[in-house]
Amino acid sequence: MIKVLHIIDWLCLGGAARGMIATSKYSSRLGQFEHYLVSLKPPDWMALELAEQSGMKFINTLDQTEIFEAIKTVDIVQVHYWNNPKLFEFLRSPLPETRLLIWFHVAGEYPPQVITKELVDYADFAIPCNPYSYELPVFQSLPDAVRIEKIGMVYDAADFERVANIQPKPHQNFNVGYIGSVSFSKMHQDYVAMSAAVNLPDVRFVVCGGGVEDYLKQQAEKINASEKFDFRGFVEDIASVIETLDIYGYPLCEDTYAAAELNLQEVMYAG
Repeated sequence: MIKVLHIIDWLCLGGAARGMIATSKYSSRLGQFEHYLVSLKPPDWMALELAEQSGMKFINTLDQTEIFEAIKTVDIVQVHYWNNPKLFEFLRSPLPETRLLIWFHVAGEYPPQVITKELVDYADFAIPCNPYSYELPVFQSLPDAVRIEKIGMVYDAADFERVANIQPKPHQNFNVGYIGSVSFSKMHQDYVAMSAAVNLPDVRFVVCGGGVEDYLKQQAEKINASEKFDFRGFVEDIASVIETLDIYGYPLCEDTYAAAELNLQEVMYAG
């Protein structure tokens, strides 16, 4: 049995955590793997429930000594990376000897979510989560022998059981969907203006996700376009949204950190 300890900054319902949970779930089904989990911040209870339902064993501690003891008992430590202080504090600590895999859940090109040479050099295995990131110079400038030995590309994994057997439902309006982080570090800052300019009968833009949705509502009100938008906040049951969409609209900012984007995988899987 191969034991894998996953280290994540915060166990929440975001894409990196969901990718971690889905990968662990299906690798356990397919092979002899046990997956353990440490969250460097107190976890979101819904995400913790999802992780445990998927077979991950949660190690409930924030104590560095206890985390180090857990590291000594496993075969692989898998760090789920994006740039934040807690994760760098962990990586800079005197870790016990281990096989260290870093899975990068960001595009890695634009600040602050940059994949640096120091991170790649530090890991035993460095895994970008999409082909675009794999082609960045930080990976491709490595000597061929090093790149072949320690660099791979593994997509962030969506759990398609969430969207299995979706069938379109009759609905009013021509619905254009957006599911994910509602933040200008990801989505295009002109999302409201661009959407409002779409001239289609009965068009409605359905926005699911937390962040700056209140600000987007204010933008829509200022241009008298509120009737074109349906801001729903965080939605866990995305299948009920996707089955009433006509188009998926996902305009992102030019310097977005977006990487493998589980929501795009899910809507494509759903057809």
